[in-house]
Amino acid sequence: MKKSFSESPVGKFLLGKGFYAALAVCVLGAGAAAWVIVDKTIDSFTSQPPAASGTALQNTASSTPVSQKEQQVEQKVSNVSRPSSSSSSAPVSSSAPEVSSVVSEESAQDTIAPNYGVSSFLLPVENTVFHLFSGTELVKDETLNKWHTHNGIDIKAEWGTPVRAVADGVVSAVKDDPMWGTVVEITHADDLISRYCGLDEELLVVEGQAVSIADEIGQVGDTNLAETALEPHLHFELFEDGVRVDPLARMGFYESDD
Repeated sequence: MKKSFSESPVGKFLLGKGFYAALAVCVLGAGAAAWVIVDKTIDSFTSQPPAASGTALQNTASSTPVSQKEQQVEQKVSNVSRPSSSSSSAPVSSSAPEVSSVVSEESAQDTIAPNYGVSSFLLPVENTVFHLFSGTELVKDETLNKWHTHNGIDIKAEWGTPVRAVADGVVSAVKDDPMWGTVVEITHADDLISRYCGLDEELLVVEGQAVSIADEIGQVGDTNLAETALEPHLHFELFEDGVRVDPLARMGFYESDD
């Protein structure tokens, strides 16, 4: 007579302690399978390049407000040391006199713009000197149509232009010259005498009157018959120890060639 499965030794083992042993084997197998799956998953993540990380950084940078970026740029620019206005303008100013002084020989001989910063005197009228002191050199007189020396300087000035004393002094002569018209002479220190020719007849000074530099003594007139062919101007002369000298050189507006 056959025995049932539960009465057999195998059946008794499975129904007894064998059940728990089989259950434990199943749990261990499932755990091992799960670990293998997790390990492969981790390997797959770590083996891929960090594309997501780079994208996140780019998004963060692009999310910076535009105004904040501009402020950062402005801050960098402000930190850069710039040359001062004086150093940057230095090359321009050094070249400017060269440009202004480039004139033709003919015009350089006939005109001059005095430099008031180097003289203790001033010109009797503030304008362009268009005829210079010639010294011993003969020049053409357009009015008398002959050659002779030009013993003073001619300064452009419209009739009625105020004429001023070139330095402190005393009016030593007021006269009506047949050629030079109304003339005023002022005696200064160091045996200097300034002479103003072709003035208007209505003067503001009299002989013996003390004057200071820049005092108005009269106005430019049309009384200068010696130079009527020229445009309106003041003829000015300077004497030192009784001898006519170059007014511009003696007053320090430029250096004399003597």
